[in-house]
Amino acid sequence: MSKHYVDGIGVKEYLSIMLILIGVKMADTTPALLMEEVKSATWMVPIFSGIFFYPFFSWHQLL
Repeated sequence: MSKHYVDGIGVKEYLSIMLILIGVKMADTTPALLMEEVKSATWMVPIFSGIFFYPFFSWHQLL
């Protein structure tokens, strides 16, 4: 008995990826919750997040 394998993404795989992506987009309310908490200081959020995450993205340069 031989099995035939097809290279690439099939319809089932493509559909499951699309459903996961749509579900993540619909369920992600982080920006709405964050902006509700910081109110008029929304302009500072990218600055502080950049300062916070910079060491995590540049750690490989230190090694």
